[in-house]
Amino acid sequence: MHPSLSRRTFLKQSIASTAALASPFHVFSSAIFSIPKAAVPKKVIVVGAGLAGLTAAFELMQAGHEVTVLEARTRPGGRVYTLRDQFPDGLYVEAGAIDFNNNYTQHLRYVKQFQLPTVEIPSSENEVLFARGKRLLIQRGIEPTWPFALTTEERNLGKAGLDDKYLVPLRKEIGNPLDPHWSSAALAPYDRLTVEQFLRTRGVSEDGVALLKLNLYGEDYGRLSALETLAQESLLSGGDKPLTLSGGNDELPKAFADRLADRLHYNAAVTKIQLDAQKVRVSVSSPSQKQQIEADRVVVTVPFSVLRTMELDSSISSQKRNVIDKLHYEPVMRVYLQTQTRFWSARKEGGSAYTDLPIGAVVDHTCTQAGTRGILEAQMYGPKAVNAKSMDPDERLKFAVRHMDRVHPGTAQSYESGRSVAWDNDDRWSRGGWCDHAPGEMMAFYPLAAIPEGRMHFAGEHASSIPCTMEGAILSGQRAAQEISEAS
Repeated sequence: MHPSLSRRTFLKQSIASTAALASPFHVFSSAIFSIPKAAVPKKVIVVGAGLAGLTAAFELMQAGHEVTVLEARTRPGGRVYTLRDQFPDGLYVEAGAIDFNNNYTQHLRYVKQFQLPTVEIPSSENEVLFARGKRLLIQRGIEPTWPFALTTEERNLGKAGLDDKYLVPLRKEIGNPLDPHWSSAALAPYDRLTVEQFLRTRGVSEDGVALLKLNLYGEDYGRLSALETLAQESLLSGGDKPLTLSGGNDELPKAFADRLADRLHYNAAVTKIQLDAQKVRVSVSSPSQKQQIEADRVVVTVPFSVLRTMELDSSISSQKRNVIDKLHYEPVMRVYLQTQTRFWSARKEGGSAYTDLPIGAVVDHTCTQAGTRGILEAQMYGPKAVNAKSMDPDERLKFAVRHMDRVHPGTAQSYESGRSVAWDNDDRWSRGGWCDHAPGEMMAFYPLAAIPEGRMHFAGEHASSIPCTMEGAILSGQRAAQEISEAS
C-alpha cells in the first residue's frame, strides 16, 4: 500500500449533498469497535482476503453471522505481502505495505488483540538525500547547502522551515481524515488542485517546490489531488516513530485467517455477482470446480481494477459503474538488491533515502532484522515504474544497482542478487499498487466507491478517506460490517 500498499516515513521532518453522502465517510478513530450480536444471523459472502475483507469477515463472525470468504490467491493479505523464501539467512522484505504508526488506531487494535509483537523502525543520525546530481548527507539538526536556487527567505527557512510554513498549515486546513464528519463541500478546493499548485499560489518558488517534493509523497505533488495527498500526510506525519510487525507485516492477515479458519477459501476466483431483492448469488471458479453460492449480503473488497473484469448485476447504478471503470491504480515497481554487508551502517548512515533519481525512494528492509547481509529497495511508482517495467528483469536489476551506487557508494561492489515485483503486471488480482485520484476525482469518486448497491457492500483502501493505507482498508472493512449489521 502507497506505500504504506507500500510507503514509509524516512525523514520525519520532511514530511453532491454532504448530508446524503455522510455515512460512507464515517470512520472509526476510537480504540474500541464492535457490532452487536446478531439476533437473526445473516449469511454473508466476502470477496477478497486483503485487510478490508479479513476485517469485515472477522467482525461479522464475532457478531454471529455466517461468513464465507473467497480469495483468488493462495494466501491472505492482498497487498500486504511479505517475501521470505527468496532471501538467505532468514531475511525478508515487504512487497506491499511497509509500516504504520500510532495514528493507525484500528490496525494497532488488532495487532494488540492478536498479541503480535511490533518493532520500531530506527532513524539514523545521518540520513541520505540525492538531488540534482548531488549526494547529501543530512546530519540531524544541521541544514545542508541545498543544490536548489532558493530565495533568500527559503534558504533561511531550510527544508523543515518550509514544511512548517507551507505544508503544515495545508494539512491543518484539510482537517483530520479520521474525523467522522471530515468530508464536506469546504474541502472541494483542495481536491481541485495539486499540492504543487497550492504551493505556487502561496508564493513558493519553483526550486522551493522541488525541495519540498523530496519527501514521502513528493512524487504526487504535481499530479494528484491535494486532498488525497494531504490526507495521507496528515495520517503519517502526526504519528510517532514508524513501526512494523516483527517477522513481517503479513503476520496480521495470517492472524485473521487463523481465526476465520475454514470460513476462508483460497483459489476461489469470483467471476460474477448477481443481486435481487432477497439474495445475492456469487459465481466462483476454482481449479477443481465452478459453483454458485447464495447469501443474504456480499462485501466486495477487491480493487476496482480487478472488479471491472467480473460480470456485475445489471442493477448496479451507472454512477457506481463509472467509478469502477475509471478509478486509476498506480503502476508500482519494487526492486530489491541483496548486499553482502550493510556497509551504509558501518558508515553510520541510514539506508533509506529520498532521491530524484529514476529509481525513486530507497528503503532499507533489513534495519530491523538481525544478520550481516542487507537488502535495499528501489521503490518506483507512476512514470518511474512504467520506465522500469519496460526493461527485462536482468536489465532492471543492473539499472537499480547502477543508480543505487550513486545513493549508497559501495552497492555495486557488495551486490549479490536481487528480484523485482511489479504490482500492476505480476499480480492479476491487484492490477496496480493502490488507487489514486487526479485533481477533482477524490470527492467525486471515493464516496461513490463506498456506497452500497442493494445487498452489495464495498470495502478496501479505495473506499476510504485515506486510500493507499492499511488503516484505510481496515476502517472500510469495519464500516461494511456495520452496514450489514444494521441492514434489515
